[in-house]
Amino acid sequence: MWLRKYLQIGEDRPTWAYIVDVIMAINVTRDAGKIRRDAQLNTYLQSWGPATKGKTRLPKYLQTMMATGKKYNVSFAAIKLDRRLKEELPVWYHLGATKQLRRLNNTKVSDCLRQKHGVHVIANLLKVTETHIPIINGQMGSEAQIENECECDKCEDLRNKGCKHPETCRQAAARILGLIRPKWHPENENNDGLSLTHRRKEKNQQAVENEEATTFDPSVTSRDGIAQAFRAFVNPTTHDKPPAIRRGRARNVPEEETTAY
Repeated sequence: MWLRKYLQIGEDRPTWAYIVDVIMAINVTRDAGKIRRDAQLNTYLQSWGPATKGKTRLPKYLQTMMATGKKYNVSFAAIKLDRRLKEELPVWYHLGATKQLRRLNNTKVSDCLRQKHGVHVIANLLKVTETHIPIINGQMGSEAQIENECECDKCEDLRNKGCKHPETCRQAAARILGLIRPKWHPENENNDGLSLTHRRKEKNQQAVENEEATTFDPSVTSRDGIAQAFRAFVNPTTHDKPPAIRRGRARNVPEEETTAY
């Protein structure tokens, strides 16, 4: 019950769960290395974990909670996420990132992205990587990008916030986004062919109102919030595997009469 309430990510999340987040962050394992505190959000949504054995300072009740989660393989394990949910996931120590991203979690550029650009979740990262046309000496050009001398309002605002190299941060954000695996990448919206069409959904709604039979919706895409994507008894070997895609229907070629000589 404790673990279930702790994983209520959203407006209904209890206040004590946020305090637990801080306690977890303080007691991170040595294997995770030195992690910036502002890069930590939630151990179940990131690739770091708290120390639960040995000389850990984690309270006994939290050790029990984490042990229960480990025993039953509780994990964030959506088969397929829609773009909105992908954008809500933390950038740093991302669950679906390649190993290269781990080396970028605690650099000076990543510090600037968090502290000056407010990058904490994927949606923030996408905003930083938006198309940017540099301006120098009142004219548009590419040299300003390389030299970080762009005079546009956006870059000037970032400098006022303390970012000395807006274009360097913009390029770093693009590199980080490129290290997210396809299953988790916000711009990879591969249609699996499983979801019902809008027309069929409307017919289902009418059927419910008329107390008639409805068409089963085989969609595996999670759309109802992060809290709904946590599962127990998860096989860790399938965590990063992309979802199956429904094979397209073959074309039916009508039979034709052929006369051979």
